[in-house]
Amino acid sequence: MPHELHTQLFLVTMLFGWGLALTIGKAAERTVTGILIVGASLSILALPVSMAARFQHLEWSAAAVDGLLLAALLGAAHHFKAGWILWMTAFQFMIILSHLPILFRPLISSESYVASTALWSWLMMLTLIQATGRNWLSRRQTGISRS
Repeated sequence: MPHELHTQLFLVTMLFGWGLALTIGKAAERTVTGILIVGASLSILALPVSMAARFQHLEWSAAAVDGLLLAALLGAAHHFKAGWILWMTAFQFMIILSHLPILFRPLISSESYVASTALWSWLMMLTLIQATGRNWLSRRQTGISRS
C-alpha cells in the first residue's frame, strides 16, 4: 500500500510539473518537459506488462531508455546553458547507476532498485517545478513575456 501511495503522489507531482512547465515555462522548461514525456512513454513501452516481472533483473530496454534520456538532457544542458538542467542530468546519471548493482548481483531486492530510481526521479521533478517557478517569478517581476 505505501508503494502505491508513493506512486500516485509521484504521478500527481509529475503531471503538475509537466503542466506547469508547458503552460508557464520558457523554452528550456518546455523542451526538458518534452524530453521527459518521451522518456516516460518509452519507459512504459520498454518494461514488461506484468508488474511481478518488473525489476527482477536488469531491464536492458529500460536502461537503454534511461541512456537516451541522459543523452537528450546533456544536449538540452549544452543548448540552454541552464544549471538546473545540469542537475537534472546528474540525477538521470544516478538513475543509470542504479541499474548497475542488479547487473552484478541479480539477487538484489527489487524494492531497493525501485526505491533508488524513485529518489532520483522525485528530485528531477522537483527541480523542474522549482526552475519553472523561479523563471516565471523572474519574468513576472521584470515584465518579460514567455519565450
